Amino acid sequence: MPFLVEPHLRIGKEADQWFLVTPLIYRSDRFDFTIQVPTGFETDLASIPRLFRRLIPRGGKHRLPSIVHDFLYLCGGDISGEKFTRKECDLIFLDAMAECGVDWLTRHTMYRAVRIGGWAAW
Repeated sequence: MPFLVEPHLRIGKEADQWFLVTPLIYRSDRFDFTIQVPTGFETDLASIPRLFRRLIPRGGKHRLPSIVHDFLYLCGGDISGEKFTRKECDLIFLDAMAECGVDWLTRHTMYRAVRIGGWAAW
């Protein structure tokens, strides 16, 4: 199981605002590294443009991988002295989605979307 601790989330006061009530811990086998997203971290779950939300809802099986990805981007890939490139952060996202059972087409569509447009958030 790649997610060692599954978090509890709290809805924020604004639309698309969520907070971790407990930490989220993910183990990346590709990089042999554990990522801990801290309590209180704010996320929008998945930054899916409104136009595409009927095809890919924000709260699907990709929810936990999206939180890890948001955290990696916010930290610029710098976690506990380990520095990941943007591409490596995106690969962690892709791996985590596969491990959570996100179907091939959805996870590769989301992966390609962050590869193409993620530079703006990085």
